[in-house]
Amino acid sequence: MTICILTDYLHPELSAPEAAALIEKTIRRLKPSATLQTIPFTEGAGAAEALAASMKTMQFYPYTAEDAFGCAKDSGWYMDENRRAYIDADELLSYQAADGRKRSVMETSSFGLGLLIAAAASHASEVIVFASRPAAADLGTGMAAALGAELVTESGSVIHYPKTKDISSVAAIHPMAGHGPAVQFWTPDAPPLSGNRGTAWRICRAFGESDSVISFLESQLSAAAEKFPGARLPDAGAASGIGAVFPLIEAERRETLPAVDELLGLDRRLSEAELVVTGQHQHDPEDPTSGVVDYVTTLCRKHNVRSTILEPPTGPWEPEEAENVMYSRLQSFFTPDK
Repeated sequence: MTICILTDYLHPELSAPEAAALIEKTIRRLKPSATLQTIPFTEGAGAAEALAASMKTMQFYPYTAEDAFGCAKDSGWYMDENRRAYIDADELLSYQAADGRKRSVMETSSFGLGLLIAAAASHASEVIVFASRPAAADLGTGMAAALGAELVTESGSVIHYPKTKDISSVAAIHPMAGHGPAVQFWTPDAPPLSGNRGTAWRICRAFGESDSVISFLESQLSAAAEKFPGARLPDAGAASGIGAVFPLIEAERRETLPAVDELLGLDRRLSEAELVVTGQHQHDPEDPTSGVVDYVTTLCRKHNVRSTILEPPTGPWEPEEAENVMYSRLQSFFTPDK
C-alpha cells in the first residue's frame, strides 16, 4: 500500500515537517509494510523549511538579518540544486520582536527582508520569497530601499530606513540603478490594499491595534496609491502590502500552493498513491494560509485517490502524548498489519 502524507502544521507548536514526521512514525507502527511518501505542505510561516524537508537536497545558508522592528535576528535561505534561493518572509518579519518588546505596527519595516534578499541574490540565480502575512505594513518601501531604490520627501531628503509611519512622507521613488535580483514572491492571496478585510485591517488585527490606528493606516495606504504606481495593481495587497512595490523591484507573484505543487510534482506522486493523509491547523476564514486541506482534497479527487483528513489537536501541546494521540486518530483509517 502506498500512502502519501501531505500535511500542513497541525498545532502552533507542531510545524508541518514535525507533523509529517509524527504521522509517518505513527503509520509505520500501524502499517510497517506500507510505502510512504512524506511531504510537508504549507503556505504560511515555515513554508521554506517545509519545502526543504520535502525536497531533501537543499542546503541552508545562515544569515543574521533584521526583523520588522530593526532587531538582529538569525535567519538565512535554502538553496536548491538549480541555485534558486528560498526565503521565509513570515519567519523573519514575525509579529514578535526579537528583543521581546511590544511595538506598534507603525514602527515596522521590511528593510531587513530587502537585506536578506540581496544577500541571497549574491549566491543565487533567483530568489523566491514565501510571504503570507509578514509583520510590515510599509508597502515594501523598506525592502525597496535596501535593494537600492531611493525614497525622497517633498524637501528632497532621502528616507534611508523607511518605516510604516513614513509612508505619508514619501513624495517620489527613484528606482534602483540597473536590474535588481530576479525575485518571485509566492503568496497565498492578494487581498485589497485598503477597505474591508484589506491589508490595514488584517495586519492591525494581528497586532491588536485599536480602530483609530486601523483608520490612520487606512488613510496612509489610500494616499500612497497616488504615489506608488504598484499600489493600484491587483497584487498590491499581497504579503501585507509589500506587493505595492513589486513593479519597482521587477518582482513577480505566484500563488504558493500551485507553485509548490509544480515544483514537487504532486500530480505524479498522488497518481501513485492509494491513500493521502492530510490535515491543517484550525481553519480561520480570515487566515489566507488555511487552504491546504481544500487544495489537497481537490488534487485527490482529480486523481481519484482516497484521502483522510486528520482533526488537529486542540489545547496545550503535550509532546510526550503526541504519538499516542496520533495513533488513536489514525488507527480507524485502515487495518493495522498483523
